Amino acid sequence: MKPEIKKAYLQLHLAIFLWGFTAILGELISLAGVPLVWHRLWITILVLMFVPGAVKALKQIPKKQFIQFSLIGFVVAAHWVTFYGSIKVSNPSIAVSCLATSSLFTSFIEPLINRKKINPIEVILGLVAMIGIWIMFNAAFNFLAGLIMGLISAFLSALFSSLNKKYATGSEAKAVTIIEMGSGFLLLSILMPLYFQIFPDLKFIPLRDDWFWLIILGAVCTAFN
Repeated sequence: MKPEIKKAYLQLHLAIFLWGFTAILGELISLAGVPLVWHRLWITILVLMFVPGAVKALKQIPKKQFIQFSLIGFVVAAHWVTFYGSIKVSNPSIAVSCLATSSLFTSFIEPLINRKKINPIEVILGLVAMIGIWIMFNAAFNFLAGLIMGLISAFLSALFSSLNKKYATGSEAKAVTIIEMGSGFLLLSILMPLYFQIFPDLKFIPLRDDWFWLIILGAVCTAFN
């Protein structure tokens, strides 16, 4: 196996591991979805700002693209909130399983955004995932709220992935991530007072053990994934 192919496989396996590990971290962290994501965002932004070349690349992003990436960041934040919301009202297995249906949503969203034909194979693979969700639904009816939030998260994941593919291709990844994380952080900061007015019993300050997992989540699983 060629070294570059071997490296690509290692990177892929690492990304998949970190992707799955974020769900476990969501279970370990005691915060609810919105404050959890809020803390994840500012930690990620802080780490990325110290990455060499990140600030310089950020300054080179044109205004039009800056606005586009900011709007995509709103979708990313909503995706994470619903993903961790699904974990909190059900469990990581339900949330991750639902996220597998993003391939079905992508098979329709991406052709719509990029104005190309729908790939039947992608649709079939997505439908297989939906069948699995249906079977799981019958076996876990008590987790209906988690299933619904998980499917919304999958839709949002497909949406922001398709938008990034169209608008972020060719742009510096670090700069794009900072903008998207920053706009998501701003959105949640604006909505936070309303959120805690609706759910006054939920906590905002992480516990001592939460800080360790939040740093792992924001610095390792997000900033360097």
